[in-house]
Amino acid sequence: MIEGADVSEESYDAKEGIVCNSSSSKFSLNGLTVKEAIAATKKYVTEHNLGRVKVNYRLRDAIFSRQRYWGEPFPVYYKDDMPYMIPKECLPLLLPEIDEYKPTETGEPPLGRAKMWAWDTKFDKVVSKDEIDNKTVFPLELNTMPGFAGSSAYYLRYMDPKNEKALVSREADEYWRNVDLYVGGTEHATGHLIYSRFWNKFLFDSGYSCEDEPFKKLVNQGMIQGRSNFVYRIEDEGADKGKFVSLNLKENYKEVTPIHVDVNIVSADVLDIEAFKAWRPEYEHAEFILVEVDVQCGQSGYDR
Repeated sequence: MIEGADVSEESYDAKEGIVCNSSSSKFSLNGLTVKEAIAATKKYVTEHNLGRVKVNYRLRDAIFSRQRYWGEPFPVYYKDDMPYMIPKECLPLLLPEIDEYKPTETGEPPLGRAKMWAWDTKFDKVVSKDEIDNKTVFPLELNTMPGFAGSSAYYLRYMDPKNEKALVSREADEYWRNVDLYVGGTEHATGHLIYSRFWNKFLFDSGYSCEDEPFKKLVNQGMIQGRSNFVYRIEDEGADKGKFVSLNLKENYKEVTPIHVDVNIVSADVLDIEAFKAWRPEYEHAEFILVEVDVQCGQSGYDR
C-alpha cells in the first residue's frame, strides 16, 4: 500500500508515494518510494529464481504503412508472398527515382512506378523489376513508413547530424541531452508525442539515448476554437437562383442544405446579405426568407 492512499472507493494507481504495510518475514518494501519498491521487487524475484525481468513495450495501434512516395522505404522484399528483410549491412534502403509521385493506373502506391525496385538476393542489391523473373530477384515493398518513423527521433539526430557511424554519439547526447521545451497542439499529444516517447524509451533501454524522456517540459497550446457559420438553402424550390431560409424557419421545409458562410460577412449573429451575394456571385439573385430580427432575443436569419 501507499501511505495516505484512499482505496475505499477506487484503486490508487499513481506510481508515487511511500510504500507501507508491504512486508513479510523474508522481504520488506516499507519505507521505499514506489520506484524503489519496483526495482527492489524485480531484484528479489530474479535473485531467488522466482521469475525473470522482462521489458514490454505497449503502444496504441498506429497506421504505420502509407501508400505514398515520401517516407522511409521498408527494407522488405517478397518471396512466395512471404516478407523477408534485406540484410542489415545493406541499409539504408534509399528511395528510387520515379517519373511522377502519383499512384499507378492500377492503384499501386507511387513506388509502383519505380523501374529500379526489386531485390537481388544473390548480389544483395536493388535491380530492375524486369529481372523479377530471375529466381534470385524479388519485388520490394511499395509502401513507405509514415513521418512517425523518422520524426520520432529527429531531436537526437539534430545533436549530431553529420555522424556517419551512429544516430548520435554518446558525447553529443550527453552534452545536449533531452529537449527543454515541447510546444504542440492536441493532435501532438495523441500523435507525435506518444510515438516520440515510445521510440526514446526504446533507445534509452537499448543504450542509445542517455535520457529516459525525450522532452523536459510540454506546453499544449490547445486548439483554436472558431465559429462555423451557415445559411440554409431550400432544395425543392428556387433552384435556378437560390432560395435561403432562416435557421428558425428551416424546419418548415422538407429539405435544406447548410452552406458555409465566411465569418467576415457576419456581425452580431446577423448575415450581411449583400456581402454574401458579393462573396458568392452565383447567388446574386437569391431570395432570403428571414425572421424579423429581434436584438433583445438575439434572433436573426443566420445560424452559427
